[in-house]
Amino acid sequence: MEKKLRNVLVTGGAGFIGSHLIPQFLEKSHSITVMDNLSTGKLENLKGVFDHPKFAFNRGDIRDKNLPNEVFDGVDSLVHLAALCLCFFNSSLRRSETLPVQEILPSARFLLTPRQMLQAKHIVVHLQNNFGLGKGHQVKLERVTLKSDKALRVFLISNACDEGRLETQRLKLLLKDAGLIYTKKLRQADFIMFNACGHLSMNDVESAQIIQKINGLKKLLAKLIVWGCLPKINPGAIQKIYDGPLLGPEEWDFFADLFNQPKNRSNHVFANALYPLTTLIAFKLTKPQQIIDLMLDKLYSPQQIIDLIPGKLYNHIDRKFYIKIVSGCLNCCTYCSDRLVYKWSRSVPIETILRQFELGLAANRKHFYFVGRDLGSYGYDIGSNLADLLNKIAETYPTQTYQITIYNVSPNSLIALYPKINQTVLTKRIFEIGSHIQSGSERILKLMNKNLKLDDWKKTIQAIQKKYPNIHITTSIIVGFPGEKEEDFKKTKNLLNSILFDRINLYPYSERPNLPSLKLKNHVPEATKMERMKQARKLVRTNSFRKRIQRKHFLY
Repeated sequence: MEKKLRNVLVTGGAGFIGSHLIPQFLEKSHSITVMDNLSTGKLENLKGVFDHPKFAFNRGDIRDKNLPNEVFDGVDSLVHLAALCLCFFNSSLRRSETLPVQEILPSARFLLTPRQMLQAKHIVVHLQNNFGLGKGHQVKLERVTLKSDKALRVFLISNACDEGRLETQRLKLLLKDAGLIYTKKLRQADFIMFNACGHLSMNDVESAQIIQKINGLKKLLAKLIVWGCLPKINPGAIQKIYDGPLLGPEEWDFFADLFNQPKNRSNHVFANALYPLTTLIAFKLTKPQQIIDLMLDKLYSPQQIIDLIPGKLYNHIDRKFYIKIVSGCLNCCTYCSDRLVYKWSRSVPIETILRQFELGLAANRKHFYFVGRDLGSYGYDIGSNLADLLNKIAETYPTQTYQITIYNVSPNSLIALYPKINQTVLTKRIFEIGSHIQSGSERILKLMNKNLKLDDWKKTIQAIQKKYPNIHITTSIIVGFPGEKEEDFKKTKNLLNSILFDRINLYPYSERPNLPSLKLKNHVPEATKMERMKQARKLVRTNSFRKRIQRKHFLY
């Protein structure tokens, strides 16, 4: 390297390569500072330079947000070895290639941008995939200007629920606002942001498999960031295949730092469409025959399959206008992992919701879908409730044509709110109500910590169906909850026979870490659980068909 360096920061300098580079740099530079967390490097590699007047060592990780700014003051150049070593010695990567400079640069920028540490004028990187130092230990280096005009490309992926996909769409809008380029091609991306579902144990498995797929397809130095519910519910499910940051679904400050934006920027960006769903099947779903085979399996509804089909095969347009109205849940069900993700409930002000609603009407949308973990929790923190919101919307927009789906309303909330909702709203404005009872046995409901009288909820549902027959009713059932006896399961079947629901979501009980339900006695054997699921599915299919005949048209 002909031109002299002045103040140089070497990341990962305590490793094998750094130990051979630093003596060369000390002959040419004003000062050398090594930053290494010693996860793989060793201090003995630097024992020959520790007493040099131009040398300084700092133990730390440049990804650490708490590093003092003084570490980076006066740095002219960066020798970036830390991330390169992690990438090249990753046993899951079997590729051998020489990397172009533009692929090295985003890796360094990812590590430095969150702390505003791009003060260095140049970055010096090792570009050869072969780390053999050869005769004289001369390492090939190349100098690159840090302030590149090339915008970083970001690929987004989500296998999450509607709320997770809505937040992924929100992140997409924030990316564009920050001047980054959204790409639909994973192999071109500098960053991959994966919103990972951890609702059930099978979601853990699928999310881990998707991460493995991403690792095999992405550029060698592309950075994967996993966020969403899985990192908060069960991070251990991916710890062997992912060592990056683990972010919850609402840790927007991380992205604000990463994109160099104000921390409150996310409070002013709203998404009203779901980001496309990606599952492990979608990675393989590339031919029409595969889609036909999937339908014949009868494991997925036609709508679910449509959601799985890549855009190049089917341009599916969701005409619903989604509005997130509340975050979190006030309930404390013993089986629900939401409590690990959301620590409190926060409501969106009515005025903000009305502005989004008006945007939807201006876009000629007719179906509005309210999103939240428990819509019945809406308003408790702002002195309001869901009934007030629905009544206010009907009052503000009395003549427009539209309907609203309120999909997640806890049973207790529905009992309390139903009398407060104006009849006009229920007659004309509500398309669907989702209230998820989970069991037909009061004994099991008590173990679930659902403090309600089952008869009160049944009477509320039956009253809605009788007075407002156009409203679609959806519920969910958990089969095989700990302590569920055959008598309890029969009560659940009796419930499903006594009320004809438009839609029923069936789930086998799934053990999740750090939840009270794990400590309950008498867990149901897996074989018994699957047999009950089989019976429940048969009953649901029969009663769903009866409901469709009752309505005199098919819903799907």
